[in-house]
Amino acid sequence: MDTVRTAELEELVSIPVERESKKIKLVVSDIEGCLNLNEHTYDLEALSWMKAANQLAREDNPIPFITVCSGRQHAFVEAISQIISSTFPAVFENGCGLYFPTRSLYEEYAWHPLLSQPEVISQFMRVRQKITEEVIVSNLARRVPGKEMMLSLHPVPPVEVEQVYSIVRETLAKSQLLAAVTR
Repeated sequence: MDTVRTAELEELVSIPVERESKKIKLVVSDIEGCLNLNEHTYDLEALSWMKAANQLAREDNPIPFITVCSGRQHAFVEAISQIISSTFPAVFENGCGLYFPTRSLYEEYAWHPLLSQPEVISQFMRVRQKITEEVIVSNLARRVPGKEMMLSLHPVPPVEVEQVYSIVRETLAKSQLLAAVTR
C-alpha cells in the first residue's frame, strides 16, 4: 500500500471526535464487484488499506470501522474479515447469517433467527429438493457449493440466467413452495 494513503490515515488518528458527532461510524462493503478487480483477482491494495483503516479506527477519531457483506459462504466472509482486520459482524449468504470476528471459536457464527424455526427449515429442505430434481439434475444449472441456507445457481451454457430464474419460479409455484428468488 502506498505510504501517502497510510500517512493520511495516520494523520486522521490524531483528530479527536466525540463519539456522538462522528459522521460515519461504520462502512459495510459488498465483496463481489467492490473488492475484486475481476472474477478471480482481488484488489489487494484496497484490502490492505481497509486493514490499516480498521487497525487505526476508534470511536473517538474520524476513521470509520469497516466490515463486509456478501452472498458468499461463511468461510469466505470470515477470511475477508480477517484479511481486513474487521472487528464488526459481517453478513454472509445474503443475510442468512452473521460472522462475529471477536467471538470465540464455535461462537463466531449466528444464523438469522427465522432459520431456527422448524417450519422454515422444512420449507427450505423441500425447496432445495425440488430445485435439485427439476433444475440441477436436468443440467440447467449448477449449485454453488458450500452454502448452507442459500441456494445459488449458475446456469449451464447455453442456458441463461433469466431462463433459470423463470424455471425456478415456475417450479416453486407449481409445487406451492415459497422462497425468495432473485437474479
